[in-house]
Amino acid sequence: MNNLDKPLLGQTALVTGGSRGIGKQIAIDLASLGAYVAINYNNNKKAVELVRNEISNNGGKSSIFQCDVANANDVTNMIDSIKREIGNINILINNAGISKEKTIRNMSLKEWQDVIDTNLNGVFYCSQSVIPQMIEVGEGRIVNIASLLGQIGSIGLANYSASKGGVLAFTRGLALELARYNITVNSICPGWINTDMTERIPDNLKNDIVSSIPLKRFGESKDISDMAIYLILKGKYITGTQIHINGGLYM
Repeated sequence: MNNLDKPLLGQTALVTGGSRGIGKQIAIDLASLGAYVAINYNNNKKAVELVRNEISNNGGKSSIFQCDVANANDVTNMIDSIKREIGNINILINNAGISKEKTIRNMSLKEWQDVIDTNLNGVFYCSQSVIPQMIEVGEGRIVNIASLLGQIGSIGLANYSASKGGVLAFTRGLALELARYNITVNSICPGWINTDMTERIPDNLKNDIVSSIPLKRFGESKDISDMAIYLILKGKYITGTQIHINGGLYM
């Protein structure tokens, strides 16, 4: 297998929240291109082991790392472990995220804080921890998975929307800081994608959402992964941007 078939051979990628959905797809696709993938998960060990097995069965390489990205010390320990066991991280996919639906007047402080800690602070912790490694290597790619809701908001998801809006602003600031080191930082803003999160939506509400999407369907995790791969392989002059993958749903 030559480098044209495996353009990421010799590179290490960390995918947070890689046990399911968008993170799972990105991990599998990165491994298929030759990257050694560090798959982060928090709770679902069985699911992440299935991802690792799928990668292995397809000839790829991966290892799994348990860590709650909302905990700064845990993130530091995970990054150190990856460097020690695999090598410097060249690619970071900040994908880990949670949602806790509640209107603002009924939202507890914990329901607010938990979402911000995972979705926004986790991006900060992971990014800050890998930057020295990327500078050492002389280049790097950071791709943050944000959301359409970080731009338009949603009833019952103010905490989630705020966290993802913060990711968009963080992306631009970090891109400016790291450009001098040949490290690009970009965000992908998925619209409604078929994942575990959207499976929880009642059918009647799901039908209403589909009818509001110009392409009249939900997207797939592969749609997001394809863009992440493009940014990693082809996006050498793309940084600080947000790319919308939402079926035409601009509001």
